[in-house]
Amino acid sequence: MNQCIPRVHLSARQIIFVGLFAAAISNAIVFAISALTVFPLPFGLLVFGPPDAWVLAACFIYMTRALWRSDPYLLTEVKQQLDVLNFQMVLTFVYPLYIYGFVNLTGVMQVIFVLTLPIIRLFSKNRISRTLNTHDDMKPEHVIFTVEVFNALYVSNTLRQKSSWSLTGTVMTLDLVLFCSSMLDVAALLKDVKILMDKIPPGYPMTNENFLQVAMRILAVDDTWRETKCQKNVRGSIGNDELPNRFSVNDKALDSMRGPTHADAVVVSNGRTQRCMRQAYQNAQVVPTGNYKLDQHSIAAEKAGPHSDDQFTMDITAIFSLSERATFVDKATRVLFVTEYLVLMEYTEVMIPVIFCLHDVILFFMHNSAYYPALQHLSSADLLNSIQNVMVYALLELASLVVFAIILKRIVGFSPLQQLAFVLETQAEKLQTKLTVTFLYAMQISLVHLGADFSFKFGWLHKYKPNS
Repeated sequence: MNQCIPRVHLSARQIIFVGLFAAAISNAIVFAISALTVFPLPFGLLVFGPPDAWVLAACFIYMTRALWRSDPYLLTEVKQQLDVLNFQMVLTFVYPLYIYGFVNLTGVMQVIFVLTLPIIRLFSKNRISRTLNTHDDMKPEHVIFTVEVFNALYVSNTLRQKSSWSLTGTVMTLDLVLFCSSMLDVAALLKDVKILMDKIPPGYPMTNENFLQVAMRILAVDDTWRETKCQKNVRGSIGNDELPNRFSVNDKALDSMRGPTHADAVVVSNGRTQRCMRQAYQNAQVVPTGNYKLDQHSIAAEKAGPHSDDQFTMDITAIFSLSERATFVDKATRVLFVTEYLVLMEYTEVMIPVIFCLHDVILFFMHNSAYYPALQHLSSADLLNSIQNVMVYALLELASLVVFAIILKRIVGFSPLQQLAFVLETQAEKLQTKLTVTFLYAMQISLVHLGADFSFKFGWLHKYKPNS
């Protein structure tokens, strides 16, 4: 919560206190119910979750109470973040139920059942996207490091429990289909960009630049397109599926080149414009944000040639109209969003299976492995066989990442690995937190003490006789 709403700052001491206090209250409730009924409590994690979320929310509201009166929109943002948190908790039960259905099928039916994975992923992505309707800049990290991490974890779990080359081939085929579909989206967006790029006459300074450098030129010399698009949105001329403005006043690279402008003042001070922009976001799906993706290329764009900025300004304004410049930047940010999303997805599909295997290997040699049913009766040979398919899957995904980077670099003119490095560097704290919490939460669900029996047989209940 503290990371997702930057203007609400909690100290490290407050964060530690809230976490320990919420955990203590929730554990005390689960302990009391278990003492009065049975242990393990069936699906104890479901009992633990609501009081934990309530205590966290209550503490957060109390500690930030001074901001609520001055910022009415803060409540909406808190509700959005809690909604995402609750949906993450739902996924920890959706995927295990999927695993239970999978392991109880055999042969062809098992392979066919894998085809439901894209449906779960699509629904989850759109659910988070609609929840964060006013925070498009948060969508990539929330979608990738929630949905894709869960998906990669449970795909790895599936491959471990049912080692089969046909199953591995089916999973890779699904990934290939999704990859091709996304590449077609990139090609379609680049087609529109190319139509505009073709307007640059031969011999102009921008002829040898790629679309990203041209987009940065437009941003550097044209400040009025933001205000124009926002005004269109106020008049209602922009539909719900069109994002009116993806560049905020926090675009440090652009601001450092030109300083404050009238368009910035409009974005900051015009409350009606902000409300209209939020309304335009409401029905948006996963769409590009664009501001931080362009930053890393601004220096390269400035060093593209010996021509002066005045020459580039005259070239751009002479070649592209105001609406064409707005369209150009809009399409460029969409391309950048899709490429960033794809490279993050490929990254998680490589990284998560490797971490999953390391987790199982380390846990196997620990005494508490006896409390994890999947590892309880495994021998060393069984463990090796179980992780073999997962590692093969990880190697195939690594090859997919390399091929993806090579192909995309040829298509768009820059390496998507630069985007990956940029996101991992600038968003390290948020991504590490999400990855750690999601991974631990998902891996601990199978712990016997939590009573998560997805067969709904609850065998230990039949052996338990409560005291009279």
